[in-house]
Amino acid sequence: MIKTLIYTPDLTHYRLKVYNNIAKKVNLTVVYNYNNNFKRDGFFKGSINKKIKFIKSLKFNFLFFYFQSNIVFNILRNNYKVIIISSDVKNITNYLVIIICKLFKKKIYLWGQGAFNKNFNYFYIKFIYFIYHKFLDLFITKYVCYNKICSNHLKNVIRPNKIKIINNTLEKNINITKKNKNLSSIIFIGRLRRNNALELLILALNEINKKFKNIKLKIVGSGENYKRLKKMVRKYNINCKFYKMTDNFKDLTKDVFAGVYPGSAGLSVVDYLLLGLPVITHKDFLYHMGPEPYYLKHNYNSLIFRRNSYTDLADKILAIYKNKSLYKRLSKNSILTGKKLNQIPLSQKFINLIYEN
Repeated sequence: MIKTLIYTPDLTHYRLKVYNNIAKKVNLTVVYNYNNNFKRDGFFKGSINKKIKFIKSLKFNFLFFYFQSNIVFNILRNNYKVIIISSDVKNITNYLVIIICKLFKKKIYLWGQGAFNKNFNYFYIKFIYFIYHKFLDLFITKYVCYNKICSNHLKNVIRPNKIKIINNTLEKNINITKKNKNLSSIIFIGRLRRNNALELLILALNEINKKFKNIKLKIVGSGENYKRLKKMVRKYNINCKFYKMTDNFKDLTKDVFAGVYPGSAGLSVVDYLLLGLPVITHKDFLYHMGPEPYYLKHNYNSLIFRRNSYTDLADKILAIYKNKSLYKRLSKNSILTGKKLNQIPLSQKFINLIYEN
């Protein structure tokens, strides 16, 4: 088996199955960030393939840049054939690793979202990323893009033969539950962080409550905004329940007619698609957290609202709630999108990458 190192900033529960399956075919070492703010997000609560070697890395900040411990010397001491690291222009360690791999003829892949979500209105930002990607073009084996929209951003600075697309998805099967006759709930899945704009969703439901009292909100996740959101829900008298993050959504989604992400969305939209739910999110693509909303198409598998408009968000929720044929059509196409994304599991795509010539 090929000896491989993967560096990831965070160990998240939704990557556990990916690493477990990769380790069935690959001699795998995973290096992850560990510091005082480290949150394991339920990762080590799951069943882990014992063949995986985990190494903690400490992060040391230097102005706008940072350095990672336990990576460079680990690579020099071990005969890794393939190294996969998360792309980050601020990570000094990445540059060292890339140069070492070039010198010692090791395969080095960067996995990331390219120039997606970068503000190129400022010349110096555009210039820094241009130089960064030209450096990558000279030294790396390939840049592995989250999806096609990321590759489109890179094709002018990195040669096409050095760009590969592996859609960023979840290692899950389509998980459709038998629905209740009365679909009266919407669901949010994700971290309760600042830029998910759940406050906007609460305002939208407050607007809806002026006409309809029976639409419920289910929030699945945890984070720093939990207490503030609970206060806001009580203030506006929203019918809302909070749930801890789980991989089993069967019981939660029996009465759900839409998955809503009112703010900067990412992988959560993939969860919605794999649950066969119509997705509701905003239309300003470059304001999303990640490029995953690229999988959505308005009036096909989703309804897209004007960013920061709680009235337009309320209209989109009501459109699906009041129109069963619209719900069925969007739901059917969500399932088709989810199946297409997961036709080949994410872990198998990385195994194929590791073993490619």
